[in-house]
Amino acid sequence: MLFDLDGTLVDVAGATVRCVQSIARDAGARPIEPTKIRAAQASTRDARARLAQWVVEAIRTNGGAPPPATVVGRALSTLDRHIEPDLRVVRTLAHVGNTCRIGIVTNGGRKLQRAKLHAAGLAALVPPKRVFVSGELGVRKPNASIFHQALQATGEPADSILFVGDDEREDVEGARAVGMRTCRVAPRGTATSADSRVEHVAELMEMIACET
Repeated sequence: MLFDLDGTLVDVAGATVRCVQSIARDAGARPIEPTKIRAAQASTRDARARLAQWVVEAIRTNGGAPPPATVVGRALSTLDRHIEPDLRVVRTLAHVGNTCRIGIVTNGGRKLQRAKLHAAGLAALVPPKRVFVSGELGVRKPNASIFHQALQATGEPADSILFVGDDEREDVEGARAVGMRTCRVAPRGTATSADSRVEHVAELMEMIACET
C-alpha cells in the first residue's frame, strides 16, 4: 500500500493555519480567519512564494506590520514545527505495515517532507528507502516515473497496490495511469474516479477487515 503525505497522512492545512497565525501574531496583526488560510494554502499548493505573499497581504489587512515575503517564506519552511501527530494515522499505518509493505510518494522539498514525517510520528513506520520525495528525485506526481520507482521498491505488481491520496489529479489519476488501485481521502460527496473514498485514513482499517 502506498500513501501520499500532505493532506493524507499529515494535516498540512492545520499546520499551515498554526504557522501563519504565529507569523501574524509576531507581526502585531489581528488573528487571520482560519478558513481563509486553508483556502490560500490549497490554492498555492507547493508554491511557497505565493503563499508567503498572501500572508504578507493578510497581515497588512489585519492591521499588522508584515515582514518581507522572503522572511515569511523562511518561516513557512519550518512548517514541521507546527505539525501535530494524529494518533489515528499512526495506529493505522502501524497496522497496515504489519500486514503489507507500505511506502510514501510525496511532492515537495527533501528536507521539509522528511521533517514532516518525523514531526507526525510516522518516520519509524516507513523505511526511508520506501519514501519517495519529488525534491530528491527531480520528478513530481502525477508523472509516472515517481510511481514506477515506488512500485519497484514494493516488489509487487501495480494492480496489487492500493494508492491512498487526497488529490484527484496527482494521486488518483497519477496512480491509476500506472495500473494501481486507488482510494481518495476526501469529504463525503466529493466527486472522484478513485476505486474507493474515505474521509480519514483510519477508515482503511475497516476496509482491510472487510477484505479479510
